[in-house]
Formats: sequence, structure tokens, C-alpha cells
Amino acid sequence: MQASYSDNANFIEAVKSVGPHEHLCLIYSNRDEQFASIGPSLEIGLERRERVLYVADEKSAVAVRDAIRETGIDVDRYGRDGTLVIVAGRQDMYIEPGFFHPEWSIRFLSQLEDEARAVGFSGIRFIGEMSWAIGDDSDSARLIEYEAKVNRLFSQINASGICQYNLNRFPPEVILGVIQTHPLVIYRGDVCRNPYYIPPDEFLKPNRAAVELDRLLSNIHATQQARQTILASEQRWRSIFESSAIGIAMTELDGRFVVTNRACQDLVGYTVAELQEMKLLDLTHEDDRGNTIDLIAEMQAGQRKEFQIEKRCLRKDRPPVWVRTTMSLIPDAEGSPRYMMALVEDITERKLAEENLRKQTEVLQKIFDHIPVMINLTGEDGRLKLVNREWERILGWRLEEIQKQDVDVIAECYPDPRDRQTVLNFRAAARGERFDLKTRTRDGRMIDTRWAVVKLTDGATLGIGIDITERKRAEEELQRSFGQLRELTARLESVREEERARVAREIHDELGQALTAIKIDLASLGSALRADQKEELQKAESILRLVDQTILSVRRIATELRPGILDDLGLVAAVEWAAEEFEARTGIKCRLDLPDDDIVIDPERTTAIFRIFQETLTNITRHAEATQVDVKLGTEDGRIVLEVRDNGRGIGQEQLSTGKSLGILGMRERALLLGGELTISGVPRKGTIVRVLIPAPHPDSARSV
Repeated sequence: MQASYSDNANFIEAVKSVGPHEHLCLIYSNRDEQFASIGPSLEIGLERRERVLYVADEKSAVAVRDAIRETGIDVDRYGRDGTLVIVAGRQDMYIEPGFFHPEWSIRFLSQLEDEARAVGFSGIRFIGEMSWAIGDDSDSARLIEYEAKVNRLFSQINASGICQYNLNRFPPEVILGVIQTHPLVIYRGDVCRNPYYIPPDEFLKPNRAAVELDRLLSNIHATQQARQTILASEQRWRSIFESSAIGIAMTELDGRFVVTNRACQDLVGYTVAELQEMKLLDLTHEDDRGNTIDLIAEMQAGQRKEFQIEKRCLRKDRPPVWVRTTMSLIPDAEGSPRYMMALVEDITERKLAEENLRKQTEVLQKIFDHIPVMINLTGEDGRLKLVNREWERILGWRLEEIQKQDVDVIAECYPDPRDRQTVLNFRAAARGERFDLKTRTRDGRMIDTRWAVVKLTDGATLGIGIDITERKRAEEELQRSFGQLRELTARLESVREEERARVAREIHDELGQALTAIKIDLASLGSALRADQKEELQKAESILRLVDQTILSVRRIATELRPGILDDLGLVAAVEWAAEEFEARTGIKCRLDLPDDDIVIDPERTTAIFRIFQETLTNITRHAEATQVDVKLGTEDGRIVLEVRDNGRGIGQEQLSTGKSLGILGMRERALLLGGELTISGVPRKGTIVRVLIPAPHPDSARSV
């Protein structure tokens, strides 16, 4: 590699991550590779308060010190306090001249760890430049045995180590043995987990070849499985990349496209080959380029890890679309930015929806500000959040001062505690029902208002109200007019009944008496005629018959004006008489359900009920085409009930709703004047039911009539 490993952040972090009990070998071919790991390894050892033992040959000890000094570590200081110990391998690791003994070296390391812990160190860190161990074949064999046993030792004590082997000085057979005895291998700037490592218990067995063969075959199989897993993973990610509904693009740092997926190509309308000749900014609308350039520069400068921007994307032979682009950096093996990744999502529909929503919001805001009703929004905490202009105009409060001064508007508008609690309960229920209130404005006036409150999904309540003061005043005036009109109507009806009774009496008494006297005189004249005066006798008989008919007509007219039976015998007898007259006159069968005793009520109620009954029979005659009428009269829950049912064609709802029938209007008005009600219902081809309910008078008042 051309770049120094000492500048490789990933390599430095990997070396620093080596913990206690780890045994590594460094395979190197030049000085840079040899000393790249010294600095980070020493640094982490010093941080962990470990004693560091560096084993070098006599020729390289000075170079080792210089290399350590280049990392910024104070060699002399740590040498004086015993933290850093540099020894000559051939002198210190041989038990006697020319003979390397693995067990002696293992005891040496164990003793060194004991001594280090005894003086306060947490353990030892061993770095060995192993060229001092080069000798004959027996030395090489003992060296490999030593490396295998170090694994066992390091698993038992608080120690870690890096053994450095120069490829140019050690034969391949030795390097192969070194690799087999180290769980971790540092090679060409990478710290690798070693798949060819053989644990010491297996390595030191006599049948090591068989064990190595089995492990080698297992590693070959595992390597193939790992390769297939990697290929499957690559295929899976490639499938995700190509089938993603979101556009994905990888570009150089200058924005030139390297690779794009199908969704990205379909979005912009360009082919893979065309995109590889283009840059990211070529697809960015000119109005959005400046912002995009600034964000990319900030990301590449390390000011942001990624960014997201909504912009217009240019397309081939098609109108631009709105996209949301998320950009991030893809680092190389050393952690430096190498590519840019862009995720591109078409948000045109969302943008159109947002624009439509903005327009609708603007319209709603205009309505909210200018609608002639009061609107307020109250939060779940009971505080006023929003009001419109009409609310402020009518009540006199401004939202800004309410929120700034923390005004309790409910207390101000409803000073009576009972009214205030009613308002709070009404707002809490928020069922959308209308409710009328007396509301005090800021200037102290009491106005009539009508409110409806609904609850929103977030717990807030929306109140909608109107000032109905003028309407209330008009309604009260109208009710007063209606009351006066009703009183006038009642008086007219009373006068009318009195007049009819008077006329009926005068007709019956005066005209009836006169006709009776005429009849007596005519009879007397007739008896005075001779038998031979036939013509005169016939004329006298004709006049007598005419007088009889006139007497009957007078009686009928007097009865229709005011039936004497109503005053003499009461309501029950009058209803029975009217029903019989109706049946005799129309031929329609009339069935009665009447109480045995008369219903004692005042003349006003008696007259009203009887007149309603008469009008009902008149309507049946004119419109019902009925063959039978059922009449029921009685009392029910303190009220007088009259029910008339026919089997005619049935009155329709449209006939009832037109309000053109003066007869029905008169019947209803008579009932209303007495605090009663009249209902009419009909079923086509099945008949009509008229039901009258009149409150009965108090027994004392009824008896006093």
C-alpha cells in the first residue's frame, strides 16, 4: 500500500480494540508495516495501565525507540517508571547461548505479569519483533511451539501480545506455523480473525496433521458457505435496489451518476447510459440548484451527516416533478467520503394536495374571519386558543389581551356561579345541541346568545354562537301579538256564541210564538168556512202546512245556532244528539262510545269541544267518502278526550301541511285557546283520526259553573 497504515483510522481503531488475552501476529515486509501498530498498541496499553514489554533483536532496539518516539510517546519517562520495558530477544529470551527454550520463555512472561501486577499494573502487553529467534530448524520448531503455548498462557493471565514476523527473513514454513498459532493476524493494514488458527491443545497433539486437515477442510467449507451467504446477500440487496419503489442513485462526489435503479430511471425518463453522462445538478431545477449545492458542500465538509431537500426534478421530454431527496455520504475503507447516495421520492401528488389544502385553508380563514357568527376554539386545558372577528366584535374582548392577561372569559361573561357552571357543563358535554344563554359583554351589557359546542379529535372544543338579542326581542313581541290575537279570537268566539245563543232564543221565542199564533188563527178561520167553500178550504190547508214547515225551519235554525240540549243536558247528550242527526242526514253509520254520566265542565270547554265535533262531522260529510264513523268521548289523565275515527279515504300529509283548511285551523285554535291540542292523522284508503285533548278544569271551578 502507498498510504501509511499509521494514518488509517480503521486500522488504528482495530489495533486499539484488541483486549486482554488476545494473541496476534503481524506479518510485514517493510518498516512502515512493522511500526504502524506500535503507536496505537502502546497508547491503549498505557490507558489501561498495563506494563508494555517490547522484545527486539540487538540491531533494532534503537530503531524501536525512535519509532516509539515518533508516535509522541515519552520513551525515557515510561522507561524510568517501568511502564515500558525494551529487551533484546537473543540475550534475554535464550536460557543459555545458542539454545531457545519455549518453557523458559513462557515462565519469563508469566513471571513478568506477576511482577507487573505486584507493583500496580493491570497486566502486561507483549510486543515482540521475532527476528531474533531466527536460527536452525530446531529453533524454528521451538518458536512455533512457543507461540502455541503463549495462547494457553494468555488465556490464564491478564496479558496480550503482538508478534512481528518479517516475510523477507522468515521462510514460508515458519510463517505458515505462525499463522496457525495466532487467533488474530495483522496483514496489510487489516486486523483479521484467523480462520486457519489451531488452538494449542490441538496444535501440540502428535497427530497434528490429521487435525490440520480436518480444520482445513472445515475452513474450506465454511469459506464456501460464507461466500454463498455473501452472494445471496448481494443478490437480495440488488433485488431490493432494483425493485424499490423509491429512486436510488449513487454518484461521485462531484455528482456524476455511477449507478441508478429502475425507479430512478423511470422517474427522470433517462436510460442508464444517459444518466452516466450526467450529474445530479443536471436534473435539478435552476431555482433549486443553489440550495442543493450549499447542502452538498456542508455535508462533504462534515457539517452534517446527511440532508433532505424537497425540490423540482427535471425529466426527459416531460414536465418537472416535485421530489424529496435524501442524500448521504458513502465512505471508503479508510472512512473517507467516496460516493454520495441519493434516495429520490416523487411527492408531486403530496405537493398538489398541500397546495389544495393551502387554498382551502385560505378560504376557510376568510370564512372564519368574515362569517357573521361567533366562533371560538378552547383547548383541552380550558384555555381559549382561537376566536374570530365576530366573536371579538360582539363580546368586546380581544384574544391577544385574553391570553396575555390570562382573563377567565367564562367568569366575565357569566358572573352568576350557577350560570357559569351550566356553561361549563354544556361545553364539557359538547353534543352539538343548541343552547340559549344570557351573556354579559365586556361593556356590561346583557345579550341573548345561542351556542352549539362540538368536541374535536384532539380534545379541544369548538363553540359556535350567534347574537339573538334582536331575534329574542322580535319573538317576544310576536308572542305578545299572538297572545293578544288569541285573546281577541277567544273574545270573538265568546261573543259569537253569545250572539248565536241570543239569536237562537229570539228566533225560538218570538218568531216561534208568532208562527204558533198565526197557525191558531188560520185554524180558526178554516173552521169558520162552509163546506161548499172548497177552494177557500184548500188554500187554508196549504197555508197551514207552510206555517208548519216554517215552524220546523225556525226550530232547526235555532238549534243549529245554539243547540238547547247543550245548555240543558250537557256535552255527552249534545254529542249523542249531533251524531244521530248526522247519521239521519247522511246515512253514514255512527257508533258511539260515551260515558254514562255527563262530563261536568265549564260552558267554554263544552262549547269548544262540541263545535270541534260538529266541524269534524262536516269535514267527513264533505271529503271522507266514509261509510262508518266511531266516536269516543271521555277523560284521560285529567284531560277531556274526544276521538273521531272514520273509514274513508284518509287525509294526506300534504293536505295537513298546506294550512289552507280554515275548518282545521279553527278546530286547532279552539283547542289552543283552552291549553289543549288537536292532532289529525290519516292513512290512505283506511281513514282519518281526529283526536282532541282539552285540560279538564279544576273540580271546584267545574262545580261552580
